[in-house]
Amino acid sequence: MSQNRKHTLVESNLKTLNPTAIVIKAASEASVDKPELVRGKRVLIIEDGPTVTHGDMAYGVGYVAAKSFNAKEIVDPASTP
Repeated sequence: MSQNRKHTLVESNLKTLNPTAIVIKAASEASVDKPELVRGKRVLIIEDGPTVTHGDMAYGVGYVAAKSFNAKEIVDPASTP
């Protein structure tokens, strides 16, 4: 399913569940202060809790930033000795 279709489905479900809800849309851009510390490096990502624990998302903006800034590898702390 395309991102546009997913957004449409969420908005439709929202209107069904709460027709008077105010919807605020925003575009967030992942950024880092020093991209040279990410580019080509192994990175360990510490995500914000609510996104991945309560938000039911597999990853958060840290992962998006690591990918966007060409990290060489994303370290999985569960597999690190």
